[in-house]
Amino acid sequence: MEELLIWEEITELRELNSLSVFVRLMLSMTLGGVLGVEREQKRRPAGFRTYVIVCLGSTLVMMTNQYAHLYMGAPDPTRIAAQVVSGIGFLGAGTILVTKNNQVRGLTTAAGLWAAAALGLAVGCGFYSGAIMGFLAILISIKVLHTVDYLIYRKSPVVSLYAEVDDIKSVSCLLSYAREHGMALGDLEITKQKQMNGGGICIRGTIRMEQRKPHDVIIQEFGQLPGVSYVEELR
Repeated sequence: MEELLIWEEITELRELNSLSVFVRLMLSMTLGGVLGVEREQKRRPAGFRTYVIVCLGSTLVMMTNQYAHLYMGAPDPTRIAAQVVSGIGFLGAGTILVTKNNQVRGLTTAAGLWAAAALGLAVGCGFYSGAIMGFLAILISIKVLHTVDYLIYRKSPVVSLYAEVDDIKSVSCLLSYAREHGMALGDLEITKQKQMNGGGICIRGTIRMEQRKPHDVIIQEFGQLPGVSYVEELR
């Protein structure tokens, strides 16, 4: 008897009524908000409110689509929802930034926004189990796998380098030091920066190590070379 009552309650929440609309909106706010808090803590361009609004909006779109199909005779119950999947790209693109050092930032945030929209669609059509399990999988990918990704990156034999040096002689010194210590430099980009004091030179490239060393040790060694005013690892 209890199982029958539970099933009736679940069935009622899957139908489009005032209770199910309220539950879906609250659930989408919660799921999107939790994902947004994680991004907000890392000071990303899209944070708590953005994720909540994206998830809520896609939920509302899905319910509107469902309403149009049930009560207005719309032939395809997924037509409007399909536009959310492709249309959310413009918002995600706005979170992807290229820094002055040619670093690309915001890809995870953009992917998270797209996933938040998918969560909203799942909640909006009453696919609660898929939405909750999808939310947990996304949250694990953002928070837990971030540590795994960092460990893989730190153990990589390739280091992306950005350095500012005084003159062309300093560039030769840096390249010679790399060769003498078994490091192969690739994808080099050497530019003169007028805004630097004295018109210094910027170097961007990758370092492939024959013998692996901690990345911070490599950066420290290059930073101690004569004529090197600034050096950092690009991530």
